[in-house]
Amino acid sequence: MNVRLKPVYSKLADPAIVEAFGLSSKLPIAGDGTQWRLSQHQVHTYQSLTDPSGPDVIFNTAMTGDGKSLAGQLPSLVNGWRRKLFAMYPTNELIRDQLKQARYTWQAWQLFPGIEALDSAALDRRMESMDFGQRGSALLSVFNNYDVLLTNPDIFHYIMQSFYVRAGKIGDAADKVFAPMVNAFQQFTFDEFHIF
Repeated sequence: MNVRLKPVYSKLADPAIVEAFGLSSKLPIAGDGTQWRLSQHQVHTYQSLTDPSGPDVIFNTAMTGDGKSLAGQLPSLVNGWRRKLFAMYPTNELIRDQLKQARYTWQAWQLFPGIEALDSAALDRRMESMDFGQRGSALLSVFNNYDVLLTNPDIFHYIMQSFYVRAGKIGDAADKVFAPMVNAFQQFTFDEFHIF
């Protein structure tokens, strides 16, 4: 039995469209002296994310390794701290991998925002080193001090379920952590979102 697979490629975006969105002048120069090129799906994702009347939820279904993470970062890369990014990855190892990639990408764009990787161990270290009495307080400091936060869905889920606030009569407001998170970040990205 023979199986023939057709080649797969990502269609590059039309340079005129890239220019129309004001992205051409912002694209970095690669090590070989050529300017970075965007794929069509990256420009389409950027368009959807930055259109005020656009969709609230966007699914980029490009193939693995095709630049979906960059597509999700484009609004922040173009607008910097005015477009703070909260990105979630399914594993802590992927968070660490994406942290390296994000630092490389942002440096290539000659941008130096605060980028932080956050899992439960990092949150605990932050509590100890900065003498926070609660994880919620440590999270608030992260929200206030970083432009790009890479974390896992567990942290997001615990925030949504108010696990980082004190309950009871002398407890915290239910939205003590949730409201500042929503106010601090303009974009929430589930990268490689897994459905079980």
